Amino acid sequence: MDYDTDREWLHAGEVNIGYNVFAPHRGKGYVSRAVELLIRYLDESTAFHTATLLIDPSNVASLAVAARSGFIPTGDIDGSRYFKRSARGERRR
Repeated sequence: MDYDTDREWLHAGEVNIGYNVFAPHRGKGYVSRAVELLIRYLDESTAFHTATLLIDPSNVASLAVAARSGFIPTGDIDGSRYFKRSARGERRR
């Protein structure tokens, strides 16, 4: 898991989160938990205020992570679904 800030579609204060889980460890909630911990870190230790996800529409597992983690769909970018979530305080629903 990591985040970057150098995507042309990010606005000031936004980061894009990326993750990968090896097949034997999928479906155990690790990504959802890691997303929550990263967002808490962004809130408590950085100036970033918004986390984003860019997900291929066929990636059902990642779309489920976005929904479980309180990300809001905000459109599409280059054929991928684009989601945002505040990194400040309580998660938005």
